[in-house]
Amino acid sequence: MEPITIRWETGYMTINPDAFFPTSAARIRKLLRVVALDFEHQDVIRMQLAGACESRAQELLDGRKSLANEAVNHHQKAADLEPQIETAKRRITTLRACIKEQPKKARQLGYPERLHEEREQLKKLTAERSGALSAFRKKKREFEAAEATAEKLRQNAEVLRP
Repeated sequence: MEPITIRWETGYMTINPDAFFPTSAARIRKLLRVVALDFEHQDVIRMQLAGACESRAQELLDGRKSLANEAVNHHQKAADLEPQIETAKRRITTLRACIKEQPKKARQLGYPERLHEEREQLKKLTAERSGALSAFRKKKREFEAAEATAEKLRQNAEVLRP
């Protein structure tokens, strides 16, 4: 949102609503004392500030749907990787058992190299799953924070209303 300028006889102040809000009620009361200095436009400025808070709160609430969809997508990606990880673990266990039971034949068949490749593949899969779960948790926190921020912005708008 564009900055709002408050002018009085001896000076002026410019408020950037996106940077200033949400804030505490004490800071809003201080701001309202400055707004009162511009007595001719006091009501207009208060309505602009309240409108900025309400519109930003609505934007946050509207953006929650996309955050929820992204969180679900990351969680689904992690769930889809689970069978591949389990398969890789079973292959590693089987290759280890084969190498242990018949080491000479296993070396001839290249099992140690295959075991190394399977371990690398498992590392990649688990790192990818970990990244997806981390992204899921991040989006979930953002989703929850958006609601809390929107509520605080609504409260700020109520304090600003004349």
